[in-house]
Amino acid sequence: MDKSNSRSGAKGVPFADKAKPPKPLRNDALKEAMETLRQTQDTQQYIKVLNEVVKAQLLIPIQMDRDPQVDEKTGEVILDKDTEIRFEIIENNKGELYYPVFTDGAEMKKLQLDKDQQVLIVSFADLEAMLRMQAGQMAGFVINPKGTNMVFPADMVHKMAEEISKETNERKN
Repeated sequence: MDKSNSRSGAKGVPFADKAKPPKPLRNDALKEAMETLRQTQDTQQYIKVLNEVVKAQLLIPIQMDRDPQVDEKTGEVILDKDTEIRFEIIENNKGELYYPVFTDGAEMKKLQLDKDQQVLIVSFADLEAMLRMQAGQMAGFVINPKGTNMVFPADMVHKMAEEISKETNERKN
């Protein structure tokens, strides 16, 4: 956990009501698909996992150099333009760096992060863009690194994004 990466700027995450915390993020279908894949090693199950990952909203731990502001009217979190965001990074035994992402808070707690850790909610498209911006530095992302984990190498993520883009363009035509 001693390695981190900095990047500025982030999208605000809306909170409907400050008095009520947001509903906890859960990705039960993805977790179940990953666990089943681990047991079966079935090609169809692998495809199901990939489809679930593309639809999922995942948690990524971050640290910011200053606290965000919350818009009183919309409940949206607003970051100053020059806010520095450091994403947690994990390293495998080959020295390759990965973004750890999580299906839910319980999985994230297994990583035993710092107390002042904050979290962003990211999509597959967000992760693909992060990897593209860090080309050559980041090997990919890993879902639930301390649980039933699954590694997504950067080249596979980019190929998946290209296929999604092709399918979307074909549907438009």
